[in-house]
Amino acid sequence: MQKIIFTFSPVILIMFIAIAELKAEEDKIEELLVTYNNALDFLNTEDFESALPLLTEVIRSSPSNSDLMHLALSHRGSCYYELNQYFLAVNDFNAALFVNVKENIYHNSETTEFLTEYINGINYFLSGSAKQLTGSQSAACADWLRSRNLGERRADEMIRKYCQ
Repeated sequence: MQKIIFTFSPVILIMFIAIAELKAEEDKIEELLVTYNNALDFLNTEDFESALPLLTEVIRSSPSNSDLMHLALSHRGSCYYELNQYFLAVNDFNAALFVNVKENIYHNSETTEFLTEYINGINYFLSGSAKQLTGSQSAACADWLRSRNLGERRADEMIRKYCQ
């Protein structure tokens, strides 16, 4: 019986490895999207405590410059806000504001800039509201002004009520 021996050039071997790594990365992203969507299901039913660990997992595993990281931080901040954990909420809103979204996982590239700006307006608004609730009035007003500049209309009422 004759044995057949296959030999691969280093280039072909590197290509196989690269393809395997891409597939593993795609699988990881798919798992993150499932986890994120499960968190959204809990958010939609206002089960904030169940959403928190899922969002934390997405944050821990997402690329740092992705729209998914930005969204997960924003939503986790909202969970903390709804659970009256205002300092944790502010931390997440601030972290979301510093995500420089360059990788689109959840949205397509045409809408990312608009959605990031829109969500940042909400992040500033909720951050300002959390700061106001913890007694940081001037910081709250600064956030509401930024929120208004990003188009968040609810900020106008807060500025009139608390910042005059």
